[in-house]
Amino acid sequence: MNDPYFKLKPREPTPSDECCSCSQLTAVYLAHKLSDNPIHCMTCRGEVAPERIGFDDATTESLARWNDVYSAIYSLWLASGSYESWAESELRSKDSEVNRLGMQAREALSRFVPTSYLWFWQEDRPTSCPLCGSTTLVGSQPPLLCEKCSICI
Repeated sequence: MNDPYFKLKPREPTPSDECCSCSQLTAVYLAHKLSDNPIHCMTCRGEVAPERIGFDDATTESLARWNDVYSAIYSLWLASGSYESWAESELRSKDSEVNRLGMQAREALSRFVPTSYLWFWQEDRPTSCPLCGSTTLVGSQPPLLCEKCSICI
């Protein structure tokens, strides 16, 4: 395996209309969207190929680890069985391991490109940042950004 980003590559190619086609990549956000690549463009919302950013192996590992854990918990939530409540609480909690891993991955990637973290919510979009409680959110359309915490909601 000569591709340092193989852990973030989708098993099937992402359809071109779901990929970022912006000429310049100014900012990204991390979001698990049932894919191996959690990196998305803040401008067009398309998936961003890791090689467009060019980050190191440690960042790849951090992103892949978080995405794997998030995927497992999200799958439990989607299953709507006896694990649904637990999974939802983990995805929403600012103190959960999955969100700590996500913020660490966000921090690692932000050394290469401005990066935010999409926070899980269901039905009613939060009106304040789930980490700091700020209601000063930037953006005219979702996702809205807490610039202090780099959280998108």
